[in-house]
Amino acid sequence: MKWQKFFFIGLLFLTFNSFAQPKLSYKTHALHIGDVHSTQQVEYVSPGKDGASRIWDFSKLKCLHSTATKVQDALISDLGDWFPKSNIIAYSDDAENSHFYETTNHFTRQWGYTTKNAIVQYSVPIVRTFYPFGFRMKKEGTFKGKGIHYEQIHTNISGTYSIEGDAYGILLLPRNVVLNNTLRIKSVEKYVETGCNWYKAGVTRYLWYVEEERYPVLVIIEREIIYSNGKTEISQSAYYNDKILSQKIEEMSADIQEYSNEDVLYNVFPNPYNEIVNISYHLKKNCRVSIDILDVEGQKLKDIVVNEKQKGEFQYQFYPAQLSQANSTYFVRFLINDKVYIRKIVRLE
Repeated sequence: MKWQKFFFIGLLFLTFNSFAQPKLSYKTHALHIGDVHSTQQVEYVSPGKDGASRIWDFSKLKCLHSTATKVQDALISDLGDWFPKSNIIAYSDDAENSHFYETTNHFTRQWGYTTKNAIVQYSVPIVRTFYPFGFRMKKEGTFKGKGIHYEQIHTNISGTYSIEGDAYGILLLPRNVVLNNTLRIKSVEKYVETGCNWYKAGVTRYLWYVEEERYPVLVIIEREIIYSNGKTEISQSAYYNDKILSQKIEEMSADIQEYSNEDVLYNVFPNPYNEIVNISYHLKKNCRVSIDILDVEGQKLKDIVVNEKQKGEFQYQFYPAQLSQANSTYFVRFLINDKVYIRKIVRLE
């Protein structure tokens, strides 16, 4: 019974796919007409570091409010004539903001957008992504266009953009949801808009994707605007995907109900820890097993078990103070027969 109890707790931190580098494709990740993408706006958090095999711990995100984006054929818009090359429109649930895209088997490009008081039309579009797209893939380019604000103020816009698959790893979200094999895309735009006055702007977006969900599971946005009078305006925002959270919670519930059929039971205790962390696991049959310790960025600090095939119960002790990089928070990663399990441990304060 004690192993079943330990496993029940462990499942709250279960990842659902083998560890690999994800890729986006047109079939699985392009905008799709008829979709409604629901998100929760949350308090801003730092996007963390780039690189391979990262862990991003966003499990403490605080919700602010819900929002939704609808995806439709661009022909439904009264302003569609402004964007003749677009075939898809994505607009907010209040219909005040609309973005016009051209999506093909090879890429998604943005031809402009509208707000309550403005129309921005690109003569040279921004490439938002291309297919397939994966880690360390990158594209850079320039864009330009014009804007009409309050129906009378005309402006010119020119700038540069870059998109890059800058990281992949494990993403921890609220409600104990853990997403393995997440790809992070970093998108950067820098531009100048000139009219009677001018301003410079920079927008950096971090978007996390998984292979089984079409839309980003998390988005973090950072904006900076410098006006001609010297004033600077900075804004930061973040959103997570309601759909993927609901799906994963349902999957976890199903897995918990079937825990007695699993081939592995494991536990990490005490948690919070003081000086010693006990790492225990029980294999019902021979398995490929690796256990290691990661820091909060996902970098490996120590191997506990390496590629052993064994059956039975095992226990190891880990002394965090003996590490060269002593921290208060670590992750214990179990790799068992191509599945990855993560347990977060914190020091007792």
